[in-house]
Amino acid sequence: KSLVLNTLAAIHEELGDYEVAAEYAAKSAEAAIESGAVIRSNVVLTAMLTNIGDLEGGEIAISKANSRVSDTVGWRGDSRAWVPFMRYLVSLGNGQLKYSQGIYSEAERTIRATLKAIEEDIANGSDGRSIVGAAGISLSTIRITLKSYALRVLGQILMRQGRLAESEVVARDALFTQARNFGRNSGQTGEGMGGLTEILREQGRFKEATNLAKVTLDVYAKMGADENSVTLAAARRPLAD
Repeated sequence: KSLVLNTLAAIHEELGDYEVAAEYAAKSAEAAIESGAVIRSNVVLTAMLTNIGDLEGGEIAISKANSRVSDTVGWRGDSRAWVPFMRYLVSLGNGQLKYSQGIYSEAERTIRATLKAIEEDIANGSDGRSIVGAAGISLSTIRITLKSYALRVLGQILMRQGRLAESEVVARDALFTQARNFGRNSGQTGEGMGGLTEILREQGRFKEATNLAKVTLDVYAKMGADENSVTLAAARRPLAD
């Protein structure tokens, strides 16, 4: 039940229905029992709550995830392969919360350390294609998902610090990773485009930002995003300025 609710939360987040996504994430966290489900659902809940500005709730959720990380030490068999994933997940949740709280230097350190660990894991040949989770997604795909997410968040952190050239390089890396692995018309790619659009606007490159915003809107339209979603509203903003 917790996994299904988590999946529904992720779907609504991709479509920009953040309030609904947060509701499903909260129900998933309530239904979670075993340590992996508790960690996963509370990290997702942290992300959903920070999306809607509930930083206090996000802090409570990530503390619950942090409290169960030590449980993974005793995992054996196939479960052992998922231990690094759980730790990356919690670390990303901590980094996102710090970013949302405006503690950018600490958020940057956390996200960079996590990104380095994920990239080393991938480079070491631990691709995990034969290891498939309960949702039917391979460990290999999940690593790429976490890498692209970490890059996107890092790009935003650098932008908030005024390091626009650095943030653009990271955001383009994130977008390339997302488009290559998840396809052009995916929520991940749409988020990557939105992040890069925001950075281009901050640099004063309004024509490029407008053109990219139009492509982003096309991606969300093909996905079937609700007309009133927060994601669509954010994607339209460069066209209104």
